Amino acid sequence: MELLRSKASYAALGIIISIIALFIVFWNADFHAIHEAVSRANWPLLTISLLLTFVWLIIKTVRWHVLIQTANKPGFLAAFSAYSLGNLGNMILPLRGGEVVRLIAFSSSSGLPKSMIIASMVTERSWDLLSLLCLFFIAIVLAPLGEIISYKILIAAAMSALLLGMIVFRSHLEKISIYLIDRAKSRLPDRIERILRSAVGGFFHGLKLRGGMAQLYLLILLAIVILAVQAIQVWLAMLAFNIDLETSLGIEVVICVILFTTIGAAVPSSPGYIGTFHLSVTMALSLFKVPEASALSFAIVLHIISVVCIISTGLIGMFYFKSTEEVYKAFSKNDVG
Repeated sequence: MELLRSKASYAALGIIISIIALFIVFWNADFHAIHEAVSRANWPLLTISLLLTFVWLIIKTVRWHVLIQTANKPGFLAAFSAYSLGNLGNMILPLRGGEVVRLIAFSSSSGLPKSMIIASMVTERSWDLLSLLCLFFIAIVLAPLGEIISYKILIAAAMSALLLGMIVFRSHLEKISIYLIDRAKSRLPDRIERILRSAVGGFFHGLKLRGGMAQLYLLILLAIVILAVQAIQVWLAMLAFNIDLETSLGIEVVICVILFTTIGAAVPSSPGYIGTFHLSVTMALSLFKVPEASALSFAIVLHIISVVCIISTGLIGMFYFKSTEEVYKAFSKNDVG
């Protein structure tokens, strides 16, 4: 009951924040100018931007598939379907419930221990946080951020250091965890002890980079490609709205848009990141004196592109897992069980 109230409160908070964000963005907005900007947009460029968003999601799935540390991992289609289903869940469910959906969908189809899958997702998140930090530091150098430094960046830095430390000192942390379980063995029921040993073993096994330095280099390359594809996707969308003519478009504009939208996605909001996404984009572009109508029309279309991709790939995931009842239970309950 407490969990349900917590989820309901979080969802209500998200809706309130979205309403406030929409009010800020659209208050005094020139809807005629927005319509004109959208009608003049270069739709072939926006189509390419849309396709690149699909490519971006595929490459992110490739990275996650690489991070799943087992010789018997399922094929790429299963990973892509679970990843896409998770993205759809994150857009709909509060508290990033899509991560639970991804976990249950992939575990039920692959038979892999949940602890191993969680480890791969934790490692994946650490790479995302590192990418966010890189963008932040680049933005500080190139963009007029002034005093705009979110506490979320500090949280991201601390989490990145923690997660990287877990990867680097994996074997030592595993030994310490097993030692603590052994010390508490006399006070724990046998079932709890077995669950803890299995969870610790699977988790740290998932953190191990079985490919050594070769896998590390591959992950670095994938991180660079992911950022590059996302930057090109945003850049083409900006070109479609002639924002390059208004800002003498440089990489700093693109980096700020990606940075602000990534941070904005972590803020509680209504399903689909409505309001918070638009506010993030317009705030980023306001740093470069982009006209309000151009910035808002760009934000609306960029949001549509993102939603179309997430829903389309999410439907692929739902079709792939159509016979897996656990997935639908995860959507309805948002609970690992």
